[in-house]
Amino acid sequence: MIRYSRKTKEQYVQTEVEGKPTGWRAFYDGSAWKVEDKR
Repeated sequence: MIRYSRKTKEQYVQTEVEGKPTGWRAFYDGSAWKVEDKR
């Protein structure tokens, strides 16, 4: 799912299971994807 963070003003990708986030997201910084994993 592609989402937009109003706090950081950037788009990110994350997955959801049964409508709840799975704990990771990936932000695009213009040249590469940066993965943030809180699992």
